[in-house]
Amino acid sequence: MKTLSTRRLRNGKATQRGFGPSLLLLAMALTGCHKPWVVNEPATSKPQSAPALLAGVAETDITPAMEAPLFGYSWDAAKKASGVWTRLKARVIALQDARGERLAIVQTDLGAVSGFVHRRVAELAAPVDGISADRLMIAATHTHAGPGGYFGEQFFNVFGAGRSGYDPAIVELLVVRLTAAIHRAFSEMAPAALGATEVDVPDVSRNRSCLARLLDHPEACVPGSSSDVDTKLRLLRVDRVEAGVSSPLAALFVFGVHGTSLPQTNQLYHGDLHGVAARALSALVGKAHPGHAPMLAAFMNGAEGDVSPAYIKQGEDEAIRLGENIASKALTAYVALDGKLDPNPELLHAYREIELPRTKTATGSVCSSAEVGVPTIGGAEDGRSPLYGKFGVYEGRRRKHAVGCQGVKVPAGGFAQDWLLVQSDDPGGSLFHLVTGQDEPGTFPRVAPFQVFSLGSAMVLATIPGEPTTEVGARVRAGVALNWGLNKASSTKPIVAVVGLANEYLYYLTTPGEYTAQHYEGGSTLYGPEESVAAVEQLEAATKQLGQPGAQIYSSYREFLPGIGHTLAARGTCPTGGWRVTQTRVLSPSVADRGYVKVSFNGPQEGQNCGRQPAARILCGAKPLVGPDGMLENDDGYRFQLHRLHSDSWEWTWRIPKDLHTVTDCVMEITRDNQPSLVSRSFSL
Repeated sequence: MKTLSTRRLRNGKATQRGFGPSLLLLAMALTGCHKPWVVNEPATSKPQSAPALLAGVAETDITPAMEAPLFGYSWDAAKKASGVWTRLKARVIALQDARGERLAIVQTDLGAVSGFVHRRVAELAAPVDGISADRLMIAATHTHAGPGGYFGEQFFNVFGAGRSGYDPAIVELLVVRLTAAIHRAFSEMAPAALGATEVDVPDVSRNRSCLARLLDHPEACVPGSSSDVDTKLRLLRVDRVEAGVSSPLAALFVFGVHGTSLPQTNQLYHGDLHGVAARALSALVGKAHPGHAPMLAAFMNGAEGDVSPAYIKQGEDEAIRLGENIASKALTAYVALDGKLDPNPELLHAYREIELPRTKTATGSVCSSAEVGVPTIGGAEDGRSPLYGKFGVYEGRRRKHAVGCQGVKVPAGGFAQDWLLVQSDDPGGSLFHLVTGQDEPGTFPRVAPFQVFSLGSAMVLATIPGEPTTEVGARVRAGVALNWGLNKASSTKPIVAVVGLANEYLYYLTTPGEYTAQHYEGGSTLYGPEESVAAVEQLEAATKQLGQPGAQIYSSYREFLPGIGHTLAARGTCPTGGWRVTQTRVLSPSVADRGYVKVSFNGPQEGQNCGRQPAARILCGAKPLVGPDGMLENDDGYRFQLHRLHSDSWEWTWRIPKDLHTVTDCVMEITRDNQPSLVSRSFSL
């Protein structure tokens, strides 16, 4: 996430969102006057044991209605999406070992994961599929072009998207589709085997906060050095095994890099370079294994808090270049596991939810209340806000001397922030209490979930409910690896992958040294310099408890205060007819590519919700066209874009692949849910 600000640019002009930080915080404090939303997880069903590992996969579309606001660069994010570049997906890998132990790994093309959504999905999946909160890992890629409005506390619903507010319709979309995908994955399980490895991926990422990192590593950020970022991609491979023969089923790869390949002026839903990499890897594996069902490729983000994509200029071309680079390296790791998969791994898990404020660590205590620093409202370097460089807003703004638990942090909005934002430590002393008479906290998330999945001796996944920096990720990996070895006799040490943005969103986690620098990341570390220390210690303790009684520490009952619910996405009635193709154009190629095919059509009007956006694919000779890379030429890939031009006028654009052989008698087919297809005029290339 890039910036929290009181202003945003629209059509090149600055427009005031409020009358300044203090009044905006006041508006935020007054949005919480309502009863908590309660999630109460029921008893978990018990699956039957099996002879060996079982695995299943599922993928689902989680792209919301076009009118939802975009998450991410909140000062300049679109108030509502106007199109789709790559559809937002959720991908599920379901695992069950010979003892009947089950785990569900869910990757989502979202900016972050809401603890509310995580708990709601577990509430539905526990009695049906045996997936309680402790067995459910939901992680986000951190694309800055997913929806907002689905968080369990007010802060990110107010500040985290192009338009403020909580949208229960988006929560329901996510919960229903994720739960259905989990059920489908478990319903289709088959004998399987898994393995893991890692590979170096240079020249894709860079550290955007070197001066802060230097406080921990004086040798970091030297030109030509790779010590400034973690360049390792960690890959889990899962194969289906039938009659002793393996076939591709899934690949989960973890790599730390921000979802900021595209600039803050973007107005299209997309999965950024992560979405490109997942699609490209699936196509590459499919091309090498013809005749098999498409392999599911899931990209989870790692320790990306201070890591930017190594783009030349932000845009779709860079997202494609970087994503395809990652996919090619992931393929190398995938192939290296040929013949090295384990058909009978032991699945272990540990999960603990802690009340983060006041948590004691070996070096101090986590702060009792959250605070946003001045550097936060200026944004990180991938997308500065209009406030950056004005009114004392810049990276590195800090106090000369530490004050209280938050130390050198200068609070955005000054002293008024602590009074205006609702904190459970003293809710009666807040302006919220004075105006409403209520003592309900709910501004910031306070419960932090920490989770460890051990997949035999192949891989350990350790989750962070936010954005850890490179160094925080390194400390987690070291601590988890050490403690996994304490209670395991195996001589084979697993790959340890840190999964960021998982199960909840508490913003950034920096080391105490990085926090002192008060760059964007330190200013956005809500609960002070000990927050990351607590995370490392909690994950170490969880790892020690793997396979032991009491490894799951949490309550089935949770309350959330997302703010007053109101629908942000359009809900008008969808017309049943009247759609038609209005124009088909084949544009001449440029030096950089082969050109484009553009098909214009009349579709639903603005304000009408027709469910899933119209889908598109290329048919040549009445058969689906397969591109030179083995990818079907449809909008599930990354060569299609859907734009709403105005009102009921829409356009699909297909970028023609460079190495496409000559094709004739082609059309673009546009399909809608439960409606006849639209077909463009014929063209040849």
